[in-house]
Amino acid sequence: MNGYVIGTRLTLNGLFTDTAGAPIAPTTVEAKIMQPDGVILDLTGGVTTTTTGTYVVDFTPTQEGLHTYRFQGTGACVAADEQTFTTRTAF
Repeated sequence: MNGYVIGTRLTLNGLFTDTAGAPIAPTTVEAKIMQPDGVILDLTGGVTTTTTGTYVVDFTPTQEGLHTYRFQGTGACVAADEQTFTTRTAF
């Protein structure tokens, strides 16, 4: 699990692959993040693709603690990628 300082802009990554590990491209991709206080933010409007199966979105955390984010693909293929990171205040 990665740790970052609050206020640092992060690029969150979502990777979609088939059962053989080859990149796949869903028809639509949504991204959401659950902040430490339990509030879920929709980041879908900022999602871009860098290569087939790889999606990114920028996010700047404002809370200290555990964040969980999820990229969800639908349509041509259904897949999800969920990851976590922690944040702390600068010292």
